[in-house]
Amino acid sequence: MEKENGKKVTRTGRMALDLNRRFKKIQEEDLLNWLREEIEAGHISVDQPGWLVFRINKGLLLKSPGTFHRYEESVGEEWYRVHNRFLPRKLHVKNDD
Repeated sequence: MEKENGKKVTRTGRMALDLNRRFKKIQEEDLLNWLREEIEAGHISVDQPGWLVFRINKGLLLKSPGTFHRYEESVGEEWYRVHNRFLPRKLHVKNDD
């Protein structure tokens, strides 16, 4: 187990800290704050079959629209509005399937 600022950090916690650092420039985005909190709390797992978040070389892969639907269930904001705010940031890669 690693330490961050003198506190023990689990593997999931480490990934959440990395997520926070990678998206520091857009930290104000409620979706990413919610996602970080859900990972830290253990409500969303990373790199598990059938889940919503996977690590890749350049960051994280968020399953869409599943991640946005889960956000809507949790927060109550309509998922497509959050999705439409997220798209202009060009952090996504569209799958042609």
